[in-house]
Amino acid sequence: MNQLSLTWELYEDRIDSVKRYCSGCGNKVTFYDSMIRRHNANGKKIFQYAIYKCEKGHTWNKVLNKYLSKESNALSQADSLENNPYMKKDKYKNEGSQRLTINKFSLSELSSKDIERVDIFIRNESCKIRLDNLLAENLTDLSRTQIQKKIKKQRILVNEGVSKPKYFVKNGDKITIFI
Repeated sequence: MNQLSLTWELYEDRIDSVKRYCSGCGNKVTFYDSMIRRHNANGKKIFQYAIYKCEKGHTWNKVLNKYLSKESNALSQADSLENNPYMKKDKYKNEGSQRLTINKFSLSELSSKDIERVDIFIRNESCKIRLDNLLAENLTDLSRTQIQKKIKKQRILVNEGVSKPKYFVKNGDKITIFI
C-alpha cells in the first residue's frame, strides 16, 4: 500500500490592532489594520504607512518603513524591500501573524499515482477550525458535503478512530484519508 505523509501547520489569522487616542472620536479607541498601504514623500525621505481605522471610520497612519530617494525612479519599486536599493536595512516592527499556505492537492491525482492513503499530521497553534472545513479548503476535487460523507463512511479518520465532520482539529492530530 503506497501512502503519502504530510504535515500541516495551522495558524490563526489575526488582524493587528492598536488602542490609542482618536481625535475624531475624542477618546481612546481600538484601531484595526485595514491592510491598505501607502507611500508619502517628505523631502528626501519616503515613508511607507499602514492605514488603521477605528469603528467609526477615522484613520491613523502607522509608519512601517522609511527609505531615502536618491533617484527619481526610486518609487517605481517602493513596495519591495529586496528590489529597492534605497530601502533602509532596519524595518519597523510589523505585528500580527500570517497563516501559512498549505499546498492544496487532488485525491484523484494521487490515486492516479497509485497512492491509496494520505496521513496528515497537524501542528495547530490555537487555530479553531473544523475537520470538514479544513479538508474542503485544501482538497481541490471534493466539496464539503462529499468530505462529510467520507467521514461518516469512515474513509477519513482522526487519530486512527472514527470522528465527526464538526470535530475541531487539535495539535498533534493525525488525519488519515483513504483514497
